[in-house]
Amino acid sequence: MIAYPDSSFLYSIYLLDKHSAQATEYLKQKNEPLCIGSLLHFEFCQAVRFAIARKGLSEKVGLNALTDFHNDLSKGVVTLIFCKWSIVHQKANLLSEHYTIQQGYRTLDILHIATALTLGAKEFLTFDKNQAKLAR
Repeated sequence: MIAYPDSSFLYSIYLLDKHSAQATEYLKQKNEPLCIGSLLHFEFCQAVRFAIARKGLSEKVGLNALTDFHNDLSKGVVTLIFCKWSIVHQKANLLSEHYTIQQGYRTLDILHIATALTLGAKEFLTFDKNQAKLAR
């Protein structure tokens, strides 16, 4: 079963926050890698760099988190899976068309869910309640 995380879940794995214990426990129970797309790879790395630049995250802590993330990619703990962006965009457009006006979803949230659907994910991992609602 493919489990696809969003950036909030990855952040909780690699940087200590209020959801870190839950994310770590989830990983301990799974015997398969987390699958991510290239957009999530970029967004997570950008979020860490932005936290260093603007949110007071220690540069040492942030860069160590990025090193740990890339080491996990090398070891297969996290797997980068490529998908056809034209299909992701079609799915994202349908999600937007059906849900954004009524519920107010953000672009990246929709793109991550569309990526998960395109990759055949059976489980979407997020700590964002609004995004989890859309994923359901």
